[in-house]
Amino acid sequence: MRVVVGSDGSKNLKQAELERHLEAMSRFIEAHAEDPAPACTLVLRSAASAPAQALTLMKDVLCDAGIRAQAILAKLEPQDDLQQLFAALSDLSPDANATTLIRWARNPRLREAHEQVTYGAEMCWSGDAMRRDADTRNPLVLFETDAPEAALRARRRFVPGRTVVRTKESESAPAGFDTGDVAVAEAPRNFGDLSFEVDPVSPRPGEPYSIKLFISNTGRRKLKTQSVSLVQKVDGETKPEVWAPELELGPGERALLKEVTGSWPEGVDAWRLQVTVQTATGDKLECRLSWR
Repeated sequence: MRVVVGSDGSKNLKQAELERHLEAMSRFIEAHAEDPAPACTLVLRSAASAPAQALTLMKDVLCDAGIRAQAILAKLEPQDDLQQLFAALSDLSPDANATTLIRWARNPRLREAHEQVTYGAEMCWSGDAMRRDADTRNPLVLFETDAPEAALRARRRFVPGRTVVRTKESESAPAGFDTGDVAVAEAPRNFGDLSFEVDPVSPRPGEPYSIKLFISNTGRRKLKTQSVSLVQKVDGETKPEVWAPELELGPGERALLKEVTGSWPEGVDAWRLQVTVQTATGDKLECRLSWR
């Protein structure tokens, strides 16, 4: 069910917005009392936004209910609110890595997106564009309840995999070993890591996104790239791209291989980006970025 809420002339807009989120969190706690791992995700302009303020105020109740939360912010100011939000998120997820509790979306294009919060698997809130100050915000907001599809879209994000190093098959087996039908690979000559910087980490349909692909030399030898294969698969449709960048990295060095940009398509069900880098020694570095 969708509920569009406007401003209440008898109340201060900021206070009314805060009260709506306090009520939403209370409903979320009651509705998910039996959920073994309830969680909410906040994509906000800053820690001063009403959903963040509501979470900070209800921290103790959320802790008692075992609810976890994470936040993605377009701005890191004001610092006082940011510190309070981080403290609340840390209390909700004491065993979580600090870097996963709050993420800063540095891409300025995120400011054109709308604030969004998911409360569990079936409740979703959408607010105004993040570029607007609180005093100039559009008072119309959208609450969706009993809407698992909307909540799923809001929760899905880019998830990187780990880098795998593959080498050529060895022409001879180690002395004294009967390998039979088992393929024996050579020891890698190059060691490297492929990493992604994505912004935003959870794009909405029609929203601009950016994916930067980096390569790092984690070995002791120089790493020279020979070719790069980039295969993007969207709902079964494959878009391959191959190029030969002239890169030579010393130990510990890092370089940008590619930036993929575009507008996030409507109704994406399955999305994957597979990257393969072949080095001059014949070793291959493979990594995958998934949407889930």
